Amino acid sequence: MLKMIFLCATYAGDDPYHAVTHTTSNLFDKFEKDNLDKMETKAALTRTSRRFRRIALEFLFEFLSIKKPKQAVELVKMMKKHSSNSSLRPHEWIKFLFATCCTELVTEILHLCCGLVGFSWAPLASEAKSQRLAAAQDEMISNIPTNIRFLRWNRPFQFNTFATFLHKASASLQVLYTHGAAVGATLQQPVLRPSYPSLTHLHVVHLSGFDWLDTVTLDLPELIELSVFCQYSAGNLFPEVFRNASKSLRVLRLGYYF
Repeated sequence: MLKMIFLCATYAGDDPYHAVTHTTSNLFDKFEKDNLDKMETKAALTRTSRRFRRIALEFLFEFLSIKKPKQAVELVKMMKKHSSNSSLRPHEWIKFLFATCCTELVTEILHLCCGLVGFSWAPLASEAKSQRLAAAQDEMISNIPTNIRFLRWNRPFQFNTFATFLHKASASLQVLYTHGAAVGATLQQPVLRPSYPSLTHLHVVHLSGFDWLDTVTLDLPELIELSVFCQYSAGNLFPEVFRNASKSLRVLRLGYYF
């Protein structure tokens, strides 16, 4: 009963499905902010009594934001220390992770998380300038749990590695946001063939048209909302990959990316 009361008291009232279905990523950011704003309530519950602390700790780890290196270092240390502790299990309790820094440490956190539901990667400008970012991002992608349901990748990336992850995560993905996919010269066509039976919301931002979408073959039987934003040019055709989604599609957004 207490666990249900705590759940209601700390619920932010936001649905992650609404995170990527509009013209900008602001609502995804709002989903993060509203849930993290509840941290004050969650922390207060842990200070009420020992009994409350045992119950409330789980909710304290549910939504985590990594914005500073120190936060990532402390979290990794805690997860390793309590990996086998029956009373404190952050590796099981973390459901949504929002990260903007420390690529290597975030990769380690992803590797340790066994109950992750959603992940957002939106690196800061200083992090994005790192010469090692491309290789580090490939490693991070390889460590995202393949049973994840909500994913936002708000940074240009090589599609080759991402394609392998998408293939493995095809059964569970429900909401996907990608920004700036780049197709390598060695990529074979078509690269993907699996069905995505759970994918209902897809938001794609690309800097130079639909080139990477033209290299994939996707079955999207349940797609409800599709948002595509790119730099259009003469001769651009809408990708064939989405033609089979017409039966289930309810919302289509097309925009120009500057």
